[in-house]
Amino acid sequence: MTRSYLPPIFIVGQYKCGTSWLARILSAHPEVIGVHEIDIVDASCKVKNGAVTLAPMQQRLDRFFDKADWCNDYTPSGWEYADVVARFERGEEIPTRSWDRSKPLKFMHLRAETARWLYNEIKAAAAPEQAMNAFLTAVCANAERESHIVLKAADQLWNFDILQSWQPNAKKIAITRDGRDASISARHFQDLMREVKPSRGVPRIHAYLDLLRKWADRADRAITAAGRGRLYVLRYEDLTNDYTATLTRLLDWLELPHSQPLIDTIQKQTCFETLTGRARGVEAKGFIRKGAVGEWRHVFSVPEQEQAWRVAGEQLSALGYTREGTLRPLPDLSNANEYPYRLERNLQLQQKVAALRARLRLAEAQVREFKSLSKKKVSPGARWTRPLQATLRAARKATKHLARFFVSTITFATPSCSDALSIGW
Repeated sequence: MTRSYLPPIFIVGQYKCGTSWLARILSAHPEVIGVHEIDIVDASCKVKNGAVTLAPMQQRLDRFFDKADWCNDYTPSGWEYADVVARFERGEEIPTRSWDRSKPLKFMHLRAETARWLYNEIKAAAAPEQAMNAFLTAVCANAERESHIVLKAADQLWNFDILQSWQPNAKKIAITRDGRDASISARHFQDLMREVKPSRGVPRIHAYLDLLRKWADRADRAITAAGRGRLYVLRYEDLTNDYTATLTRLLDWLELPHSQPLIDTIQKQTCFETLTGRARGVEAKGFIRKGAVGEWRHVFSVPEQEQAWRVAGEQLSALGYTREGTLRPLPDLSNANEYPYRLERNLQLQQKVAALRARLRLAEAQVREFKSLSKKKVSPGARWTRPLQATLRAARKATKHLARFFVSTITFATPSCSDALSIGW
């Protein structure tokens, strides 16, 4: 197969904020191939101390195939396509199924020769880009009149910088939602996963406020990326309350053709009632639970509402959400002047990183100088050098660990870490 693919569009988050719904909407556009959820950056890359390398072969195979949502299929009789790697290794042919082009594509929809080619490419990849490019090539192999491909990963904001480095010109979208509602949805989803996939190692159920803090972490990342002109942000509530206008603005930004009849058709195919068979707000046990807006006002007590605002009020307000639950227009996040608090915080964090690195370099230089001196012959009475040398070694080791901790925290952690570092006070 020739390594070529359609221009990609990435839905990078936010978690439990409507990423699956948005993927279905864009997949229903006749010029778009949608792909079921998979984070190909996470599947291809190993990140350690800020360095990005190729993930180990077994990890790549697991994350692209056996443990990937885009590959697995859950049916009343159990999981299917969860043993693809073993079957390929035995030389077996993997059965395929027909594909409704208005829905996201899965592994089972690939042609047999394409599936085998993709497996061999992922296994033999020598660099992360090779694996990721091979995946895009394979899922575009069935293209007919389509001009773009959409990939969705609900938590790809954590890998956004790697994605941006690999695909700097690709369009990237984040859909957000009132974090108080998102935390409720996340908790119910975790409950469901503990029943459906008990062997998948789903973590314990977190309190709503812990999940809200994680929402705020992701919101900060989305806001920062949008402020740098790298990300388009839309809200779940806007898509719910004004579907036509919200989708029209998105399609204009994506430079995808549209008309009112086409938008009406997409809406009919992807509305909550069509996807679930029940009215919005009616709860059911499933991957699409309720689709409610403002549910937090009935679930949280008044003290919990106040506490939730203290936890994530800064991010909620920046995205147009209010303390009492009314919705303001979404600010222009692409305008850095609209968002000084986050940019100022980033600048101060970067300055602290630079200062820590400078101190580390100075400490390493001092240790090297002392080592060179200690190698010279000294009088037998200079035994004090040994404990001093041991002390310096311990200091150097502690300095390295401290610097790595701060760099890791600043790079990947949350604005709450900024508060811990006494930034912005």
